[in-house]
Parts: sequence; structure tokens; C-alpha cells
Amino acid sequence: MSLNIDLKRKSILNCNTNLLVIGGPGSGKTTIALAKAFKYIEDNNLNRGQKVLFLSFSRNAKSRILQSSSNFSEHKKFGKQLYVQTFHAFFLEIIKTHCYLLGSPKKITIIPPHDEDALRLNRNENDEIWVKEKDNLLYMEGKITFDRFSKVALEIIVKSNRIRKTLANTFPLIIVDEAQDTDAEQWEFIKLFNHISQLILLGDLDQQIFDYRPDINPERINSIKEFLSPIEITLESENYRSPNSEILYFARDVLNNTPRNGTYKGVTSLIYSPQVQHRDKWIRSSIGILKETIKRETGEYPQSIAILCPWAKGVKMISAALRAKEINHRVQFDVTETNLSSRMIACLLEPILNEKQHLLWVLNILKDFYSATGKENEIKKYNSWIEKVYSDKKPGGTTVSYFINLINELRNMQLSGNPSKDWRFIQQKLLTCSVGAIKSFASHSEYLIAYNQGKIIMRDLTQTWIENKCYANARGILQRAIVEAQLSGDVASEVGINVMTTYKAKGKEFDGVIIFQNQYNAPLELRGDNPVTFQRSRKLFLVAVTRACHHVFILRQAGLPSPLLDRFTLNGLRN
Repeated sequence: MSLNIDLKRKSILNCNTNLLVIGGPGSGKTTIALAKAFKYIEDNNLNRGQKVLFLSFSRNAKSRILQSSSNFSEHKKFGKQLYVQTFHAFFLEIIKTHCYLLGSPKKITIIPPHDEDALRLNRNENDEIWVKEKDNLLYMEGKITFDRFSKVALEIIVKSNRIRKTLANTFPLIIVDEAQDTDAEQWEFIKLFNHISQLILLGDLDQQIFDYRPDINPERINSIKEFLSPIEITLESENYRSPNSEILYFARDVLNNTPRNGTYKGVTSLIYSPQVQHRDKWIRSSIGILKETIKRETGEYPQSIAILCPWAKGVKMISAALRAKEINHRVQFDVTETNLSSRMIACLLEPILNEKQHLLWVLNILKDFYSATGKENEIKKYNSWIEKVYSDKKPGGTTVSYFINLINELRNMQLSGNPSKDWRFIQQKLLTCSVGAIKSFASHSEYLIAYNQGKIIMRDLTQTWIENKCYANARGILQRAIVEAQLSGDVASEVGINVMTTYKAKGKEFDGVIIFQNQYNAPLELRGDNPVTFQRSRKLFLVAVTRACHHVFILRQAGLPSPLLDRFTLNGLRN
């Protein structure tokens, strides 16, 4: 990769002390950090056991960093000594290797978020009894929840100078992406390596959109400056992501509430009527409009499009509009609801050897679903049904009757051995049944197979069918696939249409971005934001806009005022 090495970037490459690099979206922070990593490996003649550690927050960010690194000519020679990892996965490595020193079993297993939600029983995450229960799960059974990774890894490193020094020797240079979003424990981890590893922190205060979380300090950048005393370099004026447009200028003007007199190249809008039929029509039409716009501007159709909004409610609305006309798209889904409803399908795929036991498994999955969502009356109802089944009594109600009949039907039939076909067969049984609660529960499963988990699940279901002529332990396969996908560096391709919240989109980039506004399901102004400045909303909007490489298309609801956009003039259509 050829780089334009100006004085600022040259100082980054030559810096041998702690460094803080500030830059806006597309400013090249990641690119120059990778150049520094490869130069460091070569200049310091690192041995085979030493690497540069590049920490990111998400698998998507990790994938982007790895893709960028492969474009460097040095990658072929030094690529194996660049270790790009998410905080979660890196902390898990420390835990699996050293947690036995804290008194846990040597074998560590992960409790996925949907099971954690069920175990938590709608209690606050900081509930004292729940925290103690998580301690017991780890130290008695070797089971750990995702939210415990950083705390336990930090405890290991704090209590052992030898482990800390070994890590510092293994990773003499540590680069941290999106440093402004580090939580308290991640920041404490970084501090532990001050003076024993060189630290390079990349940050952008305008993209600090997670500061609503109590464990993320909006003053993190100031803490970094105060504790690490780094050399500071700002790259804010650069823009490598969308250089042939005025997308970044528009994002910054909205952030600062400083509209220009004219329009912005690369930014258009459409005002749609809020009636459902019109709204859904224009959600679908916006994709074609954006494709043709980018074709006119660049000479090529876009490979990737994102439709973004602040809330999950809006994501579901967009997805429903696309599904109504069978428009293929990927959705960032609700993990808990999706994974538990998928567990139901996996359970029903398994060979039915004992109808009573299978019914108990089904009822427990449903109970876990309602436990995770905190519906006390439903939990009591399912506990009562489970007790009756244990006592060989038949509970009343259409739900239990439906599953008794379905289990008997499945026991007496032979599945095809094609995992995708059989999965869809069971799914359709649930989606088309006459019991509304079951249909609603099953609808959450529709998002799972479209993602990387789907590939892993189908692969392993195929293997177990080959070995056993049935889908033995399908639930275990599903569980492993979910954990593997969450920790894996493999990310589903973003080619095509992607629907997600802006929070999920952070760290990604797309050829084109559609931003959807709706009064009740996707407002641009966040609840609880300062009604004078709307600063949180402006930061989130900046992140949404700057995901685009070529064009941003904003779908605005007719008659709905927006303090963020009402003063701006944008080219566009009105339906």
C-alpha cells in the first residue's frame, strides 16, 4: 500500500513512546497505525514469539483492520507478527490459560448472552445476588458470561507480575482502536502496560456514541492524556473514506449545527408519507434510487448498502417492508430472542426418543425466553406446566397441546438429511401454527441463518447427520456455533443490503447509506438527549452518515420536524 507520508504521519512512524492519534471518520488512523506496526516489527527485529497487538471492539472492526493490513506489501513478510484481536477474545485467551490460578476449574465454558438473560431472571446486571451467582458459576463450574471477561482477565494480570511481564514481552507494542470507548476495566488493562509496552491509542471524540453506558467515561481521552502523557497527533482534516463527496462536511455541519447555504455533494433526501403502504413502498424504492444515484456519480453500481436507524424497532419495520416483497437483506438481530427461538428449532430437529422428555425441553426453552424478557406471569405459567408434565399430568391450553401433537408427528417421520431444508421445515411448522404466541416466538428465528452462525450450524448439522443419520445434539451444535461466531474473526460479507442500528454499524463502511427517520420507531433525536444541543443525537447521526463511501440518502417522514436537519437544504425528492 502506498501512503502519503506527511510530517504528522512521519512522526507517528518514528515515535518510540506512548502516542495518542486523534482523527475523524476516514482520516486514515487505522492505515497509519498499521504502517507503524509493520515498521516496528522490522525495526525491532521481533522474534517469532513476539507480536504487535492491535485491539478492537468488534469483529467487524477486526475484519476491517485485517483487510487493510493485507493491502500492505509488508504483510507477506510480517503479517504473522501482527495480532489483531477483539478485547473480548483476547481477554478470553488470558482466562482460558490462567483462570485456574484464581481457583476455577481448568476447563472454561462460555454462557451465551441469551442463556445469561434467562439465568438473570430480569434482575439488574449489578444485582448483588446475581453477581455472586456469576462468581459461583465461574469458580465452581468453570462457566463464564461475556460481561465477566474483562473483569476476570484484569484480576489475573493485576495479581501476577509474571503474567503481566510475559504479555508485555510478547506484545512490546499495543495499539488500541476507538480508545475513547474503552470501559473502566479495559482502560485499567491498558494502564497496566504503561512503561512496559509502547502504547498507541486511536480515538475520535465525535464518535463516542456509547457514553450513555455507565462504564464508559466521556472524559476517557482526558484520562489517557493525563495518565499516559502521550505525544498527541491530530488527523481530523483528512478524509480517505469519501474523498469525492461532501459527506464528511455534511456530517460535521450537522454535528456542529452549522448548516451551509447550499446543498452537499453526495447527500440527498426524500420525504415520504407516513401511511404504511407509502412508507413501506419508499423504504423499498430508496434502495433502487440510491443504486442509480451512485451509478451516475461513480460509473458503477454499489456493492454494499446499509439502511440505518437508531432503534431496533425501526430495524424491524424496515426488514418487514423488505420481506413483504422478498427483497434479500441481512439484519442485525436481537440476540436473545433469536437464539432462543432457534434453540427451539434445533430441539425439534433432534431425534425424539421420549415424548415426555422432549416436551419438557420445549417448555423449558419457552420458559427461558420469558425469563429473559422478564414476564413473571408467563414464567409462573410455564413452571406450573413443567411440574404437571413431570407428574405425568397434561396441562391445559393450546400451546402444550400443539407441541404434544407436533412432537408425535415428528417422531413418526423421517427428515431429509438436508439441514437447510429440515431447519426451514420445522421453522414453517411453528410460523404457520394457529397459536399466536408460538408464531410470535418463532418469528425471531428468521434472522439467524442469514449470518455467519448459519454457515457454522449447517456445516455441523451436516456432519452429525453423516455420522448418525440424525441431527444428534442439534442444540449443542447451535450453542457452539453462536459462541464461535461471536468470538470468531470471520464476519459475514457486507455485499448486498444490510439493515441495522447505527450502533451496530460503527466500525463498518458501505458504498451507500440510507438513513431512515420515523416518528415512533426511528426518530433521529434520541430520548433523554439535551433538548437544546441534541449532542448525543448529533454524534450518532455523524456515525451513520460517515459509514458511506459514495452517497447518503435520507428518508424523512412528512410533517415530522427534526432539530437536527430542519435548517439544512438537501437535494432530493418529495413523494
